Amino acid sequence: MPCLGESVENAAASAALRGEAETKGYFPPEVGLMLSNWGELLDLTNGGSYDIPVAPLAKATSLPKLRELNLRGCMIGDSGLEALATSTTLKMQKLILARNDLHPAAGEAIATAPWAPGLVHLDVSSNEMFGDGGLRALAESTQLTSLKTLLLEFT
Repeated sequence: MPCLGESVENAAASAALRGEAETKGYFPPEVGLMLSNWGELLDLTNGGSYDIPVAPLAKATSLPKLRELNLRGCMIGDSGLEALATSTTLKMQKLILARNDLHPAAGEAIATAPWAPGLVHLDVSSNEMFGDGGLRALAESTQLTSLKTLLLEFT
């Protein structure tokens, strides 16, 4: 059933995306998977009590319109971010990675990701171990050409 103002086509695409995420076990049900009606926002905000598996997200083919990915508190760590950084299907403009136990390697992964040129907003706040190495990788990146907002609190 389409939401108010939503086309039947967009409602079907949203339902298919939710179905794929649930049936393939991409995300535990406790996370509260939240998608905008058009699949442009994926919010997986977590309290940090368990790791959220994001490697399948990097391979998902049903997210061509995803523009904002919120992984605040998902504790994906460097390995999760490195998996996301290999994705050639994700085209994020806004990426929220606050409270994810990221280290300098994560900065390098972001700086060289195929989706880095389209990134406009990046939040790596509250990743205390990200440090100078991670910040240096972002600052020296030749890929982050569209970046306008970089949040670094407690990093």
